[in-house]
Amino acid sequence: MDQQPQRPAMVNPLPPVIVALFFMIIGIEAAFTLGARGIFGTGAPLGWRLAAIEGYGVNSPLVQMMLDNGQYPVQHLMRFVGYLFVHGALSQAIFAAVMVLAIGKIVGEVFSGLFTLMIFIIPGVIGAFAYGAIGDAPQILIGAFPGVSGLIGGFTYLLEIKPHALIYRGSRLKALRGSVFPEASEGCRRCGPIAIQVLRLIP
Repeated sequence: MDQQPQRPAMVNPLPPVIVALFFMIIGIEAAFTLGARGIFGTGAPLGWRLAAIEGYGVNSPLVQMMLDNGQYPVQHLMRFVGYLFVHGALSQAIFAAVMVLAIGKIVGEVFSGLFTLMIFIIPGVIGAFAYGAIGDAPQILIGAFPGVSGLIGGFTYLLEIKPHALIYRGSRLKALRGSVFPEASEGCRRCGPIAIQVLRLIP
């Protein structure tokens, strides 16, 4: 009996952890945007974005206060992860979410879901702490780009150390590398391979 040829999937499957990160970014942004336009809720939604930025953003005075006092309250430590999912505008959130999909798909197809999540989270935490501890920046740090830079670092690790593990080849790979990497934060991008080496030590 002849077998029918399988039709290619309309949408390439994505690692579940990347899908989850994407919907967290877009879902939070949708609440801010729709609330600000009065599509749902009355009054309170107008201040959701500002409240989230103040409640989850990271800046130098906050980090310096924790270092000087030697105290690290949980509500402040949560900022070092929470800020990754808060954005200042719809366009910023969409761009970050698309970058998570593009880079995260490649990294997530090679590493496990937990490993991929840590590659996103750890550089974000390190980047936020360095931003507050080393510099004198009163501006509040928000957005997923430090985590995206970590994924780019993981992608760099695959290119340099495990190129055989990559599915993508040729011009598509070169185009992605050339167009994305110049925009990445150098410090956070280097955190990706470092995070991978640290995680490899965990049994």
